[in-house]
Amino acid sequence: MRNLTVALLVAAFAANSWGIALYGDLNPAAWRGQEGTTFQAWGFGTLEPSNVAPDVSDNPYGTPVANIIGAFFDNTVWLDEDMGHEGVWVIDMRDQSDMVFDIDNSDVPNPVKHIWVQIVFSALEDRVPTVYVLPEGEAQPPIDAMDLVAVTRLDDYYMHATYSLTIEPNPTFEQIRIRPRDCQVYIDEVIIETQCIPEPMSLSLLGLGAVALLRKRR
Repeated sequence: MRNLTVALLVAAFAANSWGIALYGDLNPAAWRGQEGTTFQAWGFGTLEPSNVAPDVSDNPYGTPVANIIGAFFDNTVWLDEDMGHEGVWVIDMRDQSDMVFDIDNSDVPNPVKHIWVQIVFSALEDRVPTVYVLPEGEAQPPIDAMDLVAVTRLDDYYMHATYSLTIEPNPTFEQIRIRPRDCQVYIDEVIIETQCIPEPMSLSLLGLGAVALLRKRR
């Protein structure tokens, strides 16, 4: 993480309001901070293979967690440092291993759910990892892979990728899986944002409630 340019660090500070530098926060969601949104970011600074809490979290619906899973977990390793990047998980396709995130949503079945993911990674021949979303977790088959929005090179070894997906309607929670396209992928940082969009009638009621509250205060 430490060998990004000063310009990237300034951009990371400007893009969030948590007072810490998120090195991979180069392409924030356009709807960040709006009604019904969540934000969670992992830097993997310590060896925690299961129920890894995010370094930064703003999710009013629950506690997001990350897990590293694999058929042969001994082949899935955590590195304290790799090519100047601190806290890196190596996910191996041959090990059938994934990085899995559980993200809680609103219990109200709102009609639209947006998911926005940013990943700092390194892979053989710059193969961008695939990101799947499983609504309601493993009980459901995975829907289409997330759409790749942009890819940016950060240094000689690491890159930044942005993904997007819309679900209709929103589930109460989703499981997001990062999977190597070929062999191994080194994952340095992950940022996940979501937005649950309520029915237009619900938005109108929220607006009326706000007006009533202002009148009461007067």
